[in-house]
Amino acid sequence: NIGDKRPLKRSRDGDDLTTVPALMDERFEEYDPFHSLCATKIKVDSTWRIESFAGLLAASPRLASVREDELVRRRSRAMDLLDALSRSGDLPLAQTQLHVVVAATHCFDQTVMTTIIEKNINPLARLEHSAALVATTVTGKGLADIVTGEHRARLAATAPSLFALRQG
Repeated sequence: NIGDKRPLKRSRDGDDLTTVPALMDERFEEYDPFHSLCATKIKVDSTWRIESFAGLLAASPRLASVREDELVRRRSRAMDLLDALSRSGDLPLAQTQLHVVVAATHCFDQTVMTTIIEKNINPLARLEHSAALVATTVTGKGLADIVTGEHRARLAATAPSLFALRQG
């Protein structure tokens, strides 16, 4: 049962997002019968483009390129500001959001045309299974909790094991 596997670690402060990549690897290994999913490492460029306004009423933004050393300095300033605003973590940050990007790559053994014509395999069904596996892993819910309507029957045929996943 997929729900019995190690779920996202939870603490009194929320989910431990550092466990997501290892959890995804585990789930891909066990529940991707085609072995077509793998974790993807995202590398960002060393030069960032920053758009800022001189003031609240400024008409147009200023554009600047920031290299890695300046980026480190700006990140340090941002963390110092966050530390000061939260009184070193004593004050909770209500009404805030944290956006986390997690990537996975779906690879076919052959080209898409070969998959369709020679192998007679529907690539969209494989992609749908991969997307469902990622969705159930990240949300910690079963497909029955995520998918509604006419999509439920189709996915039950292509990804039946993922319907067993429940909130961890």
